[in-house]
Amino acid sequence: INARSDIGPTEKLRKMAMSIALNQVQNADRFKLIIRSEAELPENISRTYEQSRRHVLKEFMTVVENGIKAGEMRPVNPRTAALGVIGMLNWVAWWHSAGDPDNDRSVAVQLADMAVRTITTADGSSPAQEGPERAISMLRENLDYLERTLKEDRAG
Repeated sequence: INARSDIGPTEKLRKMAMSIALNQVQNADRFKLIIRSEAELPENISRTYEQSRRHVLKEFMTVVENGIKAGEMRPVNPRTAALGVIGMLNWVAWWHSAGDPDNDRSVAVQLADMAVRTITTADGSSPAQEGPERAISMLRENLDYLERTLKEDRAG
């Protein structure tokens, strides 16, 4: 998904999150077994599993970094954001009861949407400026929000 050039970072994140969520929903028992027996896995399986985890983390970090550069995502720590999103998606294996394909897909769509919303900019717009100008613009947006909130508190 990350290699695609026809979609931007936000849509890549959505598709990646959807893929992980669906996989965890459809293979929950397998995933939980691997997690629970991680310390006892044979060396070759353990190595493959670890490489896979690192690859997924790297791909999510890359899409977040690209989203930040494109102005589609807030300037968060890419590793922390990637781990948070992946953790949220993985947890579905423990609480969702799979079996109804429509419901499984609905849950995956909702989780993917939530994942995207955690790190994308509030309005989804891409600011034209970069660097200090962008930081000032973001501060102004936050100050505007704070001023509106304070006015509402005073009026109410």
